Amino acid sequence: MFFKWHTIALSMSVQARDSIKAFRRFVRELQDSAPSRHSAVCQDPVLALMAEATSPVFEIAGILQEERLIASEHGGYDIPRYIPLPRTREICGQIVALIMSVQIADEIATSPSILNSVAPWYDIMCRKELQLQVEPFRKSSAAFQRRRADTILSHLSIEETEKSHHCIGIVAGAPESESFGVFADHYRGPWIAERRYDRRQPYMHLIAEDSYRDLRWVSVADMADNAEYEPVIIPFDESTLRIARRTNKFMDRGQLMHLIMDVIQRSPWKDLYVLCGCRLRSTAASPVFWTTSTSLIQAVTGDVRPNHLPVSDIFRGYCLCEWAW
Repeated sequence: MFFKWHTIALSMSVQARDSIKAFRRFVRELQDSAPSRHSAVCQDPVLALMAEATSPVFEIAGILQEERLIASEHGGYDIPRYIPLPRTREICGQIVALIMSVQIADEIATSPSILNSVAPWYDIMCRKELQLQVEPFRKSSAAFQRRRADTILSHLSIEETEKSHHCIGIVAGAPESESFGVFADHYRGPWIAERRYDRRQPYMHLIAEDSYRDLRWVSVADMADNAEYEPVIIPFDESTLRIARRTNKFMDRGQLMHLIMDVIQRSPWKDLYVLCGCRLRSTAASPVFWTTSTSLIQAVTGDVRPNHLPVSDIFRGYCLCEWAW
């Protein structure tokens, strides 16, 4: 438990909510005792920080972040879970209702840190939904709502900057003396995974520009007619294999499941999720690839092209997967 800092952090964040609600009442009493609620927040940086941390907007942001987590263990921790669009719209609606309310101070409603906690730069779908719901307020009859809408939209830009591809820790291969599998080799954090791969067998690493932005764990129920995300294929056996995992289930040494789509669709597990590439950006295909020493294989379409990426770029000099390459 000592090394599972992410588990401790998640547990503390859930336990803290009741304390934050109680502390919020105290902050409101301080604000109400000041001659001007606005000047109290502006003139006292400590009170401003307290007001932001106890804001109900920040609380909803915490709920949204909790729903993005696929598990409290490290394997796959850096790949968010897909939040269905109806749920995203519902939560964004609650947030917009708050930040356009006269009860919320301008400093809180337009705070970049709060907006980024609600819709992090990598959550393109959430940012687009907030943009859609905030846009009508630019024509509101209330001047404060028009002002807030302009400021909020300026903070919700969507980055399209291309980045270099790098290893995200997911490996398809056959460990020595074992059968073929798919593994999250970053499951031990900064320490190297305790396995070596048989290089006589198929062996490849999944690379992406950014695992937070480009990949999602999508539930089987949400995969039907999902135009935003497509399953990552494992390019063996005519590309019928997919990568799957269950929520909050311990993965033995970071081992993921590799299943054919028919088995996935007939699975009795309601908490089964499939790894998918994101297509929300303007690029034609998800910027996620399988890489071998000679080839780059598009992880969604299966298209193959020569691999000219320097090893130093793939592993960036700090990813310990390079030891197995």
